[in-house]
Amino acid sequence: MDPPWLREHDSFHATVLKFFDNEIENRKGDERLSAVIQFDDPVTFDGLEGKYGVILGRWEGQKWEKKGVVHVHLLDREISGPSEITKDNSRWMESHASYECIDD
Repeated sequence: MDPPWLREHDSFHATVLKFFDNEIENRKGDERLSAVIQFDDPVTFDGLEGKYGVILGRWEGQKWEKKGVVHVHLLDREISGPSEITKDNSRWMESHASYECIDD
C-alpha cells in the first residue's frame, strides 16, 4: 500500500520539538500528549505545504515508546497547542503512521 502523503518516499524523517497536552477528554498520562515535529524536508499534501506536523497517539492507554503507530497531521507552521490547529493550516494525513526514535 502506498499512502498518498508519502509521494514516492519510503519515509520522512522529523525531529520532535515539544510535547503538548492534546486536551482529548477522558485521556490521561501519555495519552494526553501529542508532539510537534519538524520534518527534515517540506511535505506537500492536499494543497498544503509545511515543515511541521503533529503526531498523536491512536488509542486510550497508548504510551510513547521508542517506536509505535500514530496519527499524523501536516502543519504549515509551528504551533504550541491544539487550539492553533485549524482546517486552514493543517491536514490530517495518516492514522497508522509508524514512528521510531533513531537518536536519543
